[in-house]
Order: sequence, then C-alpha cells, then structure tokens
Amino acid sequence: MQLYCILFAMQLLANDTLGDFMKRNLRDLRDYAKRTDRRMIVGGLLLLFVVGGGLIWWFYGTPAAGLGVTCLMAGLAPIVIIVFLFFAIERILKSAGRK
Repeated sequence: MQLYCILFAMQLLANDTLGDFMKRNLRDLRDYAKRTDRRMIVGGLLLLFVVGGGLIWWFYGTPAAGLGVTCLMAGLAPIVIIVFLFFAIERILKSAGRK
C-alpha cells in the first residue's frame, strides 16, 4: 500500500494524468508479480541449497554435503518435471490459438 502511494505521488509530481497512471500501474503490477514470484523461487532454492548444504557440510563434512545436495536435487526433480510439463502444455495451447 505504501509503495502504491509513493508511486502515485511520483506520477502526480510528473504531471501525469490519473487515468494514464492507473492503466500503466495495472500492467506493471502483473509484471511485478511475475518477477517477484520468480525471484522468490530462485531465492528459496538458493537458500535451501546454500544454507542447507553448508550446514550439512559444517556438521558432517564434505561427503555428507555432497549426498545432501544430491538428495535435494532428487527431491526437486519431480517438481521440475511437472513445471516443465505445464509450460509445454501452455506453449502448445497458445500455438493452437487458445488462451
């Protein structure tokens, strides 16, 4: 909410009309949501692998850390396959002319 108010004030200071600001802001919010989701996923994975692998390495050593990272990758494999299938289906449907 505060970010929205700040953006609104900045647009008014730039002598932009309210209608143009609202239209542009709605498009930007969708793009912002996509970018934020992507960043959250990448950040979570990095946190999981770096902190998780690092803690395993710290307490148990290098061989255990290697096995821990291998197990994390094996656990993420089904999720990656499902996401890939969803993207492939979406691409096929878009090329067929459906939304």
